[in-house]
Amino acid sequence: MDRLNFFTKKFMKKINKDNFKKTLSTFATGITVVATRYNSILYGKTINSFSSLSLSPPLVLFSLDTKSSKLNIFKKCQTITINILSKKQQLVSNNFAKKKPDWKDIEYHSLKNGNPIIKNCISNLDCEIIDKIKKGDHIIFICQVSQVINNDKLQPLIYYNSKYFWWMSLSFKNITILFSIFCGFLLFLINVIELNSNYKNIKTPYITKSSQNNLITKNI
Repeated sequence: MDRLNFFTKKFMKKINKDNFKKTLSTFATGITVVATRYNSILYGKTINSFSSLSLSPPLVLFSLDTKSSKLNIFKKCQTITINILSKKQQLVSNNFAKKKPDWKDIEYHSLKNGNPIIKNCISNLDCEIIDKIKKGDHIIFICQVSQVINNDKLQPLIYYNSKYFWWMSLSFKNITILFSIFCGFLLFLINVIELNSNYKNIKTPYITKSSQNNLITKNI
């Protein structure tokens, strides 16, 4: 048996729903809110199954579970916006992950077609849905991009291992502060260890019984 076959047999595991889901969660992604206005009502859905598809023409895609509460809305609408969230928009992500998100605290601009462009995102894409493909338990939406907005001053909200990846969402200033605190704590530990080592090396004088008697006699 060669090494590759041995490695495969020993470490690779047969796929099942749980280990497949865990494996996919190790792929870090950004987070988007796909939004639209349909019948004069605003809709939005938090999605991280977003990907670029083509540069020419400019195409992107996202997918929705066939059990998604917003599936029928996005299947019926022709245009959408894809709003790529910044690190300060975790609450926005949580809001649109709910079955009934609330738009009252969401700041946005409206395009001519009525679709919302959420403010303070790192990027916003104005898209037309040109195709829908059913594969497995998801519907893939193919979208052609017509307009974009980018903000280079913001940093992305990152999702990793089924949770927000806080380290990647920290600013350089906060990372510097944390690093300074860590270095200070490390120096403190080093000093404690050195003091403890020096204390152990101090020799305590040994007093014999005769020397003790002599000391008592002198004091008398």
